[in-house]
Amino acid sequence: MEERLYGGCRLQDRTIRRLKLGQIIKRDSESWTIAGQLYPAGLMDGTASLAIFSAIGGLAVDARQNLFISDTQNHVVRKLTPEGEVTTVVGDGRTCDNWCNPDFFSFDGSSRLISLANPHGLEFDKWGNLYIADTGGFRVVKVIPRDSEWV
Repeated sequence: MEERLYGGCRLQDRTIRRLKLGQIIKRDSESWTIAGQLYPAGLMDGTASLAIFSAIGGLAVDARQNLFISDTQNHVVRKLTPEGEVTTVVGDGRTCDNWCNPDFFSFDGSSRLISLANPHGLEFDKWGNLYIADTGGFRVVKVIPRDSEWV
């Protein structure tokens, strides 16, 4: 049976879940949760079961089967490895509204230092570059992978 991942199907759902297409599952069945917790909202990296998200906006899988998650209300992008570790890989978590000063978004350097504003859609190209729809910043951010860091 084909499986799909989905995240945050309702506002208060801060989890990433696995769904087998065609099978009925109970609404809050924890047996299908692969990362995150329903409560509380926040930003905490660690093992998949202990990681905390705020609002899941988008999902993308890279060539190494890492799952990337736009944690929209935390203004960051997180990575879930096949081994079950969640880390923040893009964004410094600083918040701003939709009318930030344009200089707030100017950056060229480590992906952990960039400021995002409500990131949503994520996509990888054939070279492994990550594109982020940074909706609050009215832009698309390109993040280039390097050995141990993204730039």
